Amino acid sequence: MFDYNKLDVVDCLTRLGIKKGDNLFSHSNVAFFGIPDGGISHRSIYQNLIKGILDVIGTDGCLFVPAYTYSFPNKKIFNPKSPISQGGTLAQILINNKKSKRSLEPNVSVVGIGKNSEYFLNNIGTNAYGKKSFFHRFFCESGKICNLNLNSVSTFIHYFERRLKVSYRYDKTFQGKILINNKQVESKSTIFVRKLKNQNFIQDLDYFDKNIKKQKIYKSNRLGRGFIGAMDLKEMFDFMKREYEKNNYFLTKLGNEI
Repeated sequence: MFDYNKLDVVDCLTRLGIKKGDNLFSHSNVAFFGIPDGGISHRSIYQNLIKGILDVIGTDGCLFVPAYTYSFPNKKIFNPKSPISQGGTLAQILINNKKSKRSLEPNVSVVGIGKNSEYFLNNIGTNAYGKKSFFHRFFCESGKICNLNLNSVSTFIHYFERRLKVSYRYDKTFQGKILINNKQVESKSTIFVRKLKNQNFIQDLDYFDKNIKKQKIYKSNRLGRGFIGAMDLKEMFDFMKREYEKNNYFLTKLGNEI
C-alpha cells in the first residue's frame, strides 16, 4: 500500500494552478506525505514526487529547493558538492542528481533542476538577497512558492524585507572559503540579519501565515497524508507591502503584540 503516486502529485499541482513553464521554489518536509508508490526511498520520492512536479511544469519550468548551510557564520568551508544542508531530503536528492545545478552561495545556497536553472543559479553576486542573487532573479521571472507540507513561510520573506528596507534587519558580511575544483577559494557573503540585541525583533510569522491564507493568496490541496501549498511571489510581495504600510513590524514579536 502507498499514500501517493506521481499521478496524485500531478493532479494536486494542477488543481493549485501550477502549469507548464512555471518556476517553483519549495521548502519541504516530504516525510509527511507518507509512503510513495514503490516504498520509502530516495528513488521512489524522485520517481513520484519530483517527476510529478517536473511533468507539470514541463521542460521550460524549473524546480528549486533550499540547500542552506550557513557555512561562513559557522566558520566552515562551503562545499557545493556535499549533500549535507538544512534543505532536507529533497535537497539531498537534487544535489546528487547529475542534471541539477547549485548556486555558489555559502550561506543560502539553492539547488535546482530544469533547462533554465543555470540562469538563476550561475554568476550570482556576493549579496544573498541583492540584485544579482537567485532570489532577485526568481522574483523578476514571476516565480511561485510551492511548499510541501509546510505553511506559507519562505526565505523570500527576508528578500522582501530587504526590498522594504525594514529597520530591524541589516546587511552583514561574512568571509570564508568555497571548495571549487578541489581548491579552497576565498569568498564573502552578505545576508540580511536580525538585530539581535532587541528581543522584540524576534521573527513572528503567525499573523503573516494566517492572513495570507485568509486572503486566499496562499492556497493548498491534500496530497497523501499531507498537503501542497502554493502562491504567486508578486502577490505575496503586494500583500507584504500593504501590511508593512499599516504596521512596519508585522513580521516580528513586537508587531504581533500591537
